[in-house]
Amino acid sequence: MRKGLFMTILSVIFCVSAAAQKVDVKPSKGIAFKGENSALQIGGRIQARHTYDGEKELSSFSTPRVRLALKGTIYKNFKWEFQSDFAKKGAATLKDGLVEFAHSSAFNVRFGQYKIRFDRQQLESSGRQTFVDRALAAGRLGLGRDVGVLVHGSFAEKKIQYSTGLFNGAGEGGANIANRNHMIVGRLSFNPMGDFGLSQSDIKPSKKHLIFLDAAIAHQPEDDDKTEPADTRMVGGAGYRNGGIYLAGEYYMRTQEAQGVKTESSALYAQAGLMVVPEKLEFAARYSTFDPNTDVDDNIQSEIMGGINFFFNKLGHSMKLTVDAAMVKDQPKGDDSYFRSRVQFQLVF
Repeated sequence: MRKGLFMTILSVIFCVSAAAQKVDVKPSKGIAFKGENSALQIGGRIQARHTYDGEKELSSFSTPRVRLALKGTIYKNFKWEFQSDFAKKGAATLKDGLVEFAHSSAFNVRFGQYKIRFDRQQLESSGRQTFVDRALAAGRLGLGRDVGVLVHGSFAEKKIQYSTGLFNGAGEGGANIANRNHMIVGRLSFNPMGDFGLSQSDIKPSKKHLIFLDAAIAHQPEDDDKTEPADTRMVGGAGYRNGGIYLAGEYYMRTQEAQGVKTESSALYAQAGLMVVPEKLEFAARYSTFDPNTDVDDNIQSEIMGGINFFFNKLGHSMKLTVDAAMVKDQPKGDDSYFRSRVQFQLVF
């Protein structure tokens, strides 16, 4: 599978580069080919990590992400993106595969597999996070990639951003199954001081105050055979960025209902970062919880974290070393917390 994929990628690169009128190479921006009616950008990302898990008393090295990404345009109004991950042994995983009709800033239509735009932390790239990985809350109740169609756009110089889409609801690479209804997702973001962006930290300290206010809902009805519950999720978030300070948080709610029986769960995270040395050194902290069933006592999971980021060559998230440490608590397994530490080097090319 990997051999065939590589041959396909090489064929695309060869065809576009042969017709390219301009070639540009920049650190962290990859290679860009530009022709009269098309463009192609090639890039990727590698993460090398060490994790110590105090619960298992296990020390291990890993490469959680080894990504290759291609994206381009054809005749200006049509965009496409492809991203694959080679971190899993013996298999290449499709992450993104999409085509988009880019009509205007206010109206765009996207087809394929991609991030569905629900919670901000899942929407933000794993390569642009303050910590080694996303918060506990986002991992439990957030929504990442799915397959479907999405309409999105922005108004007033990106101060108002919206998206709404229809998806299989089966997650990354998941096909719809018989008698299962599609999932609908809607999201609205308000950026009163200008576009907040989708990158954590304030690496190059912002000269003006930036604020975001987000709200989103996702709903998938109960299937016709009554074997899969109706699933409704809501999330709201807010954040602030200025002068090297970064603050962000989101609150999640989920209701599952099957044959008249409801189960409600909730989660939240709040995090803060401070650039001690602009574009070089950041200190950060995060708190996150997840309650899988709000009607059951003593089942809350939590993490309390601290972290340090070292940024190199003024490349921001594209070349950095992240160190974080956490006390993790999983009450169904006992009342004791355990220690976890992670060290990760990331290179985006």
